[in-house]
Amino acid sequence: MSGDVGRLAAFARTQGVADIAVAVPWDGVTPAVADAVRAFRLAGSAVTALGAQNSWALDSGPALAWARRVTRHTRFDELHLDVEFWNLAEYHVDPVGCVDGFVSLVTALRTSLDLSVVVDLPAGLAIDSPESFRRCASAARAVTLLAYRDRADRIGEFSASARELLAEVDIPYHLGVETQPASAAVPSAITFGDDGRAVLDRELSLATALLTDDTRFRGWAVHHLRSWAELRD
Repeated sequence: MSGDVGRLAAFARTQGVADIAVAVPWDGVTPAVADAVRAFRLAGSAVTALGAQNSWALDSGPALAWARRVTRHTRFDELHLDVEFWNLAEYHVDPVGCVDGFVSLVTALRTSLDLSVVVDLPAGLAIDSPESFRRCASAARAVTLLAYRDRADRIGEFSASARELLAEVDIPYHLGVETQPASAAVPSAITFGDDGRAVLDRELSLATALLTDDTRFRGWAVHHLRSWAELRD
């Protein structure tokens, strides 16, 4: 096991991380991925296999092939899809077709493998296309709701429409927050990467207090484990 994985596993144990999504490459579980899975399990976390090919919303065949390779010799607790169909060029031409493809993808994975499926969905999709959000959420066991803002009130405001829709379809969710360093690709207003760990802890505590009556809220999904661990104190 590499020192980096050991450090991250120790951090996950200290933080009480319940679940870690490990990115698994197209060719399947590499020795490094297998080491990470073992380390995170020993740290007390469940481990999900993360697949992140946007094109899978257009053709689920490769996703099924990937999932079968991934699970052939390695036990994962769930599959986690970061399939951002809303960023495909095809989505701007045929949004309904892309949503249909995404729903078919999740359904195919769920029914073909003995694993449940969690999906990433952006809070903005619920604002721009409520029916698309509803259909995508309903296909999965649970949703990681990407509400990338760096203050509790803005997280609550940005995620409000999506949380209402998740209540309607009775789907549990985690709220996703960003900790990667601020950059041209990651604006300061959507990440805690330039705020530090104390601000992250404070704002998530404040936001959690606002969600105490929401029985579908399952906690926080912090992106990524490494950038979270490297936040300044």
